[in-house]
Amino acid sequence: MKIKNFLRLVSLLLVAVAFTACSEKETTGKTDLELAREKFAALEPTHLIVNQGNQASGIEGTVTALNYSTGAAMSNAFAAVNGFALGDTPQNIFSTGKRSYICVFGSNLVWAVDAQNLQVMGMMKVSSPQRVIADAKWVYVASNDGFVTRFNAQTFAEDKHIEVGPNPMGLALANGDLYVSISDSYNWLGGMANGKRVARIDISEWKVEAEIPVGLNPTRLEATSDGCVFCVCNGNFDSEQYIYRIKADNSAEQICNGSDCVASGSKVFVAYGVTDWITYTSTCTLSLYDSMTSSIVSSSLTPQPLDYSPIFIAFDSGRDMLILGKRASGTDYTAAGSVDFYSTDGKLKKSFPVGVEPYSAAVL
Repeated sequence: MKIKNFLRLVSLLLVAVAFTACSEKETTGKTDLELAREKFAALEPTHLIVNQGNQASGIEGTVTALNYSTGAAMSNAFAAVNGFALGDTPQNIFSTGKRSYICVFGSNLVWAVDAQNLQVMGMMKVSSPQRVIADAKWVYVASNDGFVTRFNAQTFAEDKHIEVGPNPMGLALANGDLYVSISDSYNWLGGMANGKRVARIDISEWKVEAEIPVGLNPTRLEATSDGCVFCVCNGNFDSEQYIYRIKADNSAEQICNGSDCVASGSKVFVAYGVTDWITYTSTCTLSLYDSMTSSIVSSSLTPQPLDYSPIFIAFDSGRDMLILGKRASGTDYTAAGSVDFYSTDGKLKKSFPVGVEPYSAAVL
């Protein structure tokens, strides 16, 4: 008898929960989409984190919206406020303030979204987009098929494209030019011989003006406020990873070890993550380079090396904080990751759980 009464009580509670869940829609008359958009607005997000997911495991990409001050978060925010999924293997997000652009490699598209509410404003179809960057007039997309395409930033219509070389990986705008890193990263057996360079494109003429030799497997590019461009060369993802500084005479010099970097003003924050591929354990040091003085300001921002190698590094200039993406472990590519916020004096301030493989961040 007691068991029957208990089961009846559980059933009544489940009915009550179901009624409560649907009562908000019934009493307000609002759709799930409208309620999700209200929830997003109430969150007042300060950061958007793009999570790559895992295509092999059928895990789609997502966007996590964070409010740094309150600690609140909204997972899968893109799908919630738009009513459809972000897509497969997103690569990066770039924000101009009013708009954000998200390139989605596996879905062959770039989303243009309102930076404040994450709602889609337009979509640009492009093959295997690897990186996106934009200015007031154009949206530039580097595609893994060897081309850079530019789109009208108002209409999202394709304007022009240009061939640059196999597997372009990074983009940067500086001095009226567009810089593109050419990795040839799919050519492992050939030593990535057709990469090891950065193409400098004259935007007004839309032609390659220079090919700048750099190290093996060039990936991310970052530009400082004084017009310097820095290139991450990841080599074979071992200890031979370097940051190169591109000079005005179209040459480049190696300045320090580094597996990723981000620029803010004249500062370049460098992450140097090294992984033991037998034990899958990693360490990472964070350093600071100043382009104005051409010198390392600090070779170690944290009291001791981190015990992981970040997937990405970003910078929040308003809060003067570094943002580091972190997977669950060195061998787990399907579990939810996190993002860590560090002050520039090396102190861990906050950590947020996010989606699978946090890959890029935008500061709102």
